[in-house]
Amino acid sequence: MNPVLEVSGLRTHFGIEKRVLPAVRGVDFSLSRGRTLGLVGESGCGKTVTALSLMRLVPRPGRIVAGSVRLDRSGGGPLELLSLPESRMRRIRGRELGMIFQEPMTSLNPVFTIGEQVREAIRVHEPLGKKAVRERVIGLLRDVNLPDPESRYFDYPHQLSGGQRQRVMIAIALACNPKVLIADEPTTALDVTVQARILGLISRLRDRYEMAVLLVTHDLGVVAQATERVAVMYLGRIVEAAATRRLFKAPAHPYTRGLLDSVPRLGEEKRRLAAVRGAVPTLSRIPAGCSFHPRCPRAGEVCRRESPAPREVGEGHRVECHFPLE
Repeated sequence: MNPVLEVSGLRTHFGIEKRVLPAVRGVDFSLSRGRTLGLVGESGCGKTVTALSLMRLVPRPGRIVAGSVRLDRSGGGPLELLSLPESRMRRIRGRELGMIFQEPMTSLNPVFTIGEQVREAIRVHEPLGKKAVRERVIGLLRDVNLPDPESRYFDYPHQLSGGQRQRVMIAIALACNPKVLIADEPTTALDVTVQARILGLISRLRDRYEMAVLLVTHDLGVVAQATERVAVMYLGRIVEAAATRRLFKAPAHPYTRGLLDSVPRLGEEKRRLAAVRGAVPTLSRIPAGCSFHPRCPRAGEVCRRESPAPREVGEGHRVECHFPLE
């Protein structure tokens, strides 16, 4: 299956006080129509900056310095997004690339009604009349299972619960039936019951609209439930990528193993949870060689000197490690 979005060599840096902080350091992955890729890792590993880079919404002083982001246009050939002028990119955002931003409690404008905020996403891209837009908005709110959408159309964000606000954010992202949906921590600050409903909703809408979904999260439970493939990120690089079942069953990178060991499991006797030792280095002090070696129990001398090259350890299973797990 041809990818609808293909990312290669993506690098995004932040320039602060004459220092260059590399937040994304050569990221490669692809998204296929009707499939969900999970991008997982600790806070600060570069997941959100990667997502914003795809949309070309990296805040200053950040900038994309290298790489390629190609969008398949079904017959018109791939479109290189990083070389488009900003005026053209504005027509891509929302229409072909949709994004659910973090924190539903704060992502909506408190002084505009729900209907106005969803309506804006449509009117920017489609020349519809006022009545047609209103009907479209109510239909979208109904699609995301927002109760009583005709009344909620006139509500303000403070009148909705966290789960309802997240549904509105999804409606905005889906307003123009994008080919790719980027969901950045879509279940943050929601209780587990609402999380399950939101994940189920995204999955159903993905299947209905045949979208490709990039699910950005730090929650391995969410990854196991909602994805077909997983990419594990550490200090701006994808250190392991595999089919979800394979990665959970046989992780090859010590970092991935550490993340999985830190998750409590139902049915097991009470035990002290394992933790990945040490802390994530700052971007101004990325270690030489393998960036994970100061925290890795398997690190050798070569890990301190040389950055590991990607290697295949199984079908569709790639890892960057000098000493991958068996």
